[in-house]
Amino acid sequence: MTIILAIGEARINSATLDYKRSNFAESVAVSGWTMFHHDPSHSGYTTSRAPKTSSLRWRYRTGDWVISSPAVAEGIVFVGSFDNKVYALDELTGAQIWNFITGDKVESSPAVVDGIVFVGSHDGNIYALNEVTGEKIWSYQTGNPVVSSPTVADGLVFVGSSDGSVYALKESTGEKIWSRNIDLGDARSSPAIADGMVFIGNARGSIYALNEQTGAEIWSYETNAEPADNSPAVADGIVFIGLAGGVYAFNKTTGAKIWDFPTGLYMLSSPAVSDGMVFIGAYPSAIYALNETTGALIWTTRPAIGTSSSSPAVADGTVFVGEFAGNGNIYALNESTGATIWNYSTGFDVRSSPAIADNMVFIGGGAYLYCFGQSVNVKPVLQVVNPLNNTVVSLSDVTLSWNCRSIISIDHYSVKLDNDPWIDIGNSNAYTFKSLTNGNHTTYIQAVDRGGLNSTVDVRFTVSALKLTPEIVAIIGAIFAIIIVLVYVVVKKSRGLKKNP
Repeated sequence: MTIILAIGEARINSATLDYKRSNFAESVAVSGWTMFHHDPSHSGYTTSRAPKTSSLRWRYRTGDWVISSPAVAEGIVFVGSFDNKVYALDELTGAQIWNFITGDKVESSPAVVDGIVFVGSHDGNIYALNEVTGEKIWSYQTGNPVVSSPTVADGLVFVGSSDGSVYALKESTGEKIWSRNIDLGDARSSPAIADGMVFIGNARGSIYALNEQTGAEIWSYETNAEPADNSPAVADGIVFIGLAGGVYAFNKTTGAKIWDFPTGLYMLSSPAVSDGMVFIGAYPSAIYALNETTGALIWTTRPAIGTSSSSPAVADGTVFVGEFAGNGNIYALNESTGATIWNYSTGFDVRSSPAIADNMVFIGGGAYLYCFGQSVNVKPVLQVVNPLNNTVVSLSDVTLSWNCRSIISIDHYSVKLDNDPWIDIGNSNAYTFKSLTNGNHTTYIQAVDRGGLNSTVDVRFTVSALKLTPEIVAIIGAIFAIIIVLVYVVVKKSRGLKKNP
């Protein structure tokens, strides 16, 4: 195993970075959702307010699937993508601040602590990145892909690897403190940390409790069933996890089973704990709310709503979760009854888990990261720089350029000439129309922000360009020939005068 201290490849939007520095400290509450399922114990619960409607504030498109669950810290949203990148986005607008390129897909969910972003990659590395710039601080190479999500507590980073082991690394340097092979395999379980203990599931569908400082086994519970692809949650001295077609509760200290609730379904979702209830999804079609102390069923959505790896998150009396099948809905459910408050169809399988912060919900679906919250209903403001309206242009190639002010970041611009089709030009602020005919023309620019609002302006101008007919070309050629002859005569005469003073 190796530790690499280096500066990695990060792409930074400096303008957005300056905006974050100057405004976010005062305008954004530092409540955050700093790692998978909110905190080291994976409670899946926050005291933050949450949106009451499905209003889409913005969405950001990455280059591939977003299965990673977002983390939110200090006004920035962090998420991984199957396009091999880790992204840092402006919480309020969805504008990219930076991205960091790893060697393979990023399925692991980031954790953000002490100004450092920790995340695993299918390239086998665990990365530590600067929160503000995206520069690599250190990386640690395990033996296989890292799909488990890091958990940070007490100065240590805990994470599982497909090489079978769970690792404890020093937060500041990446130095390995200990590792323990628990036959983790391809299980995606993320360690939960509570009271000096590490709780994690493995490929045999079992759960382990390890000493936080040494990795020594304290207790384990074996099922020899399907892999524990979900993660434990710890609350009120109880460890909750989905195993072997059911939900289990164990005494945190001794590992004694307190209760189990059979579902008969695959338990790929991780539990959230709030207000004396445990919320968990099952594949293919159920979400359960159970009594935390007894395991008694309070409500279930079966068979209407199902999840895969999307794990419920709870805030403001509402349970948020993504749906794997169907229309890829994102649901907001009443915490007490399970009734649907709102839902939003993404059209994609949703495997990412929600993060809730500052009255917004963030979740991945397809190749997008979605942000739900109060919309900012202020359209982009476009100002054309060139050409000005009602001007005469003397060239047949006309470059259209503009400035744009927008509260929500721009998703893309489109342009068109006269009655031609629209052309999507991405985020460029200029476009050149080539070989225009002489006469009057109208160009249109449309700006579309990440919240779906758009503005369109048009510019009218006249092209009056000199057309080089064969006759004009012949005349210009003759003039140039005369000029060359005259220059030749003058130069020759000047040389003759120098020889005969």
